[in-house]
Amino acid sequence: MRATPFTVLVILCLAPTAIAAPIDMSTWTSRGFPFSFAGSLPSWSLQSGGTAVHVIDNARGYGLWTGDVESLDRRLQFTIHPQIAADFDSIGFALGFNANEASDPNRDFLLLNWTGVDLSNPVPGRGMILLRIKGDDSPFPGIVADHINQVQDQPVGTTIGTATVLGKSTTVGPWSSATPFAFDVYYTAHNVTIFVDDSLALDVNAPSTMPFSSGGFAFSNASQAGVTYRDLTITTEFIPTPSAALLGFPLLGLIGVSRPRRQR
Repeated sequence: MRATPFTVLVILCLAPTAIAAPIDMSTWTSRGFPFSFAGSLPSWSLQSGGTAVHVIDNARGYGLWTGDVESLDRRLQFTIHPQIAADFDSIGFALGFNANEASDPNRDFLLLNWTGVDLSNPVPGRGMILLRIKGDDSPFPGIVADHINQVQDQPVGTTIGTATVLGKSTTVGPWSSATPFAFDVYYTAHNVTIFVDDSLALDVNAPSTMPFSSGGFAFSNASQAGVTYRDLTITTEFIPTPSAALLGFPLLGLIGVSRPRRQR
């Protein structure tokens, strides 16, 4: 029997894949954006084996732990484990980020910013958001972190300086301490899809005239001590293609069939 395009697509999605080894982060570096007033970046402590890194202090800025690994057209899996109670401080990661973008006026990357819960002073709208950080912050370098903070509570589509809100999760609220979170991320020039603990958190398309950028991956931290980032794997499996969209089948459904559970 002649195979149809649909048959071929399903076979590819259901094919078994090898388990990738966690990436050694021993050659990675610290970059980031201090706050404009008395800012500082967090201290990252590489753990034994090189596959985990721990933030040990409560800095004043958005710190990024980044390495020379491509994130575009990739599936990225990792665990983030905060161990100290939050007070609106943030954890997350960046896609399409290169080390020089901390000072590059042509920067263009995505930042998943996930704010923690503060039961003593809850703020509506806080939680998980996806930002696009794009453009020049001169003649006042150092204000990227301020833009991120200012746009945090704004609706989707809002731009403040270099930061634009692309999406807000309606299924994932603020994070809580003493809980490891397993992330599963699919990143292409046209879409980013993010699962947390096997639940869909965000599914955001790029503007048709402004695709997402290629570049590296980074873990992010803003003023939150006691967080471990570990077991990052990067593969090229199950990347969305135009043919899948043309067939009219929801990609997430196909991914969900074959997406193995991640051990935390």
